[in-house]
Amino acid sequence: MIDAVDIHVKGIVQGVGFRPFVYRMAKKYLINGWVLNATDGVHIHAEGESALVDEFIVEVDEDGRRIDVSLPAGLLDL
Repeated sequence: MIDAVDIHVKGIVQGVGFRPFVYRMAKKYLINGWVLNATDGVHIHAEGESALVDEFIVEVDEDGRRIDVSLPAGLLDL
């Protein structure tokens, strides 16, 4: 099953190579989506096979970053 999640990463994530790190992890787990730097952190939209999306989230959060994960607006988890 394909899943889509929105991830908000808080804390110091700019100027530390975070977006290239996310890109490498997305390629590793066959994730499609986007990454956006914002004033309140980094926003990630990730889509892929459910198990791979779960592994991607764990890897992104591996360094103990503060992340929030949610379903994109308008999608239901069935």
